[in-house]
Amino acid sequence: LLMDEPLAALDGPRKDNILPYLERLKSGAAGLPILYVSHALDEIARLADQLVILSKGKIAASGSIFDVLADPAIVPLVGVRQAGAVLQATVMEHGDDGISTLKTNAGTIELPGVAAPVGTLVRLHVLAQDVILSRTRPTGLSSVNILPVTVKSIRTGDGPGAAISLDAAGDQLLARVTARAVQDLELTAGVICFAVIKATSIAATSIGR
Repeated sequence: LLMDEPLAALDGPRKDNILPYLERLKSGAAGLPILYVSHALDEIARLADQLVILSKGKIAASGSIFDVLADPAIVPLVGVRQAGAVLQATVMEHGDDGISTLKTNAGTIELPGVAAPVGTLVRLHVLAQDVILSRTRPTGLSSVNILPVTVKSIRTGDGPGAAISLDAAGDQLLARVTARAVQDLELTAGVICFAVIKATSIAATSIGR
């Protein structure tokens, strides 16, 4: 199935209706192969297994969706607002207050808007700008989503920002902080720190199967 910007002209609710159908097409019994062309990384993060990024008519990056989106080098290609890694998690339980508990390799996280049944493996598109780093485990925060991570690599550009690749017990995250924060926290490859993810920063549309 060849799909070229199939949802570009649709509003949010219509996209929300169609994306689960495309997920079922991809992962159902038929296992229908899909070549999906889009500028919307939320759609790509939910649907793709392999990702090819084109820039000026040439392949700029390619590989597993998990590896490519977690690579700091692609931030200039996708834009700082869309840059972010894909994290896999298993739905453990749904609370009466609308908050669900999910298990990742690095620990549990709590999120609203998770419609998948208990036991389902889901994908979370975690934007780099929504990941906060701390050298020590923080306390007294409104967010309980605190995962131990190890810095894999750091990429600084011409501006004041830095993109940091993180290992979360085998999963991958991407954080974007200031270059000053990198210096103040003394972040280098191999440093162990903590990633804080605000629950409401991951929209329901960024949660796929």
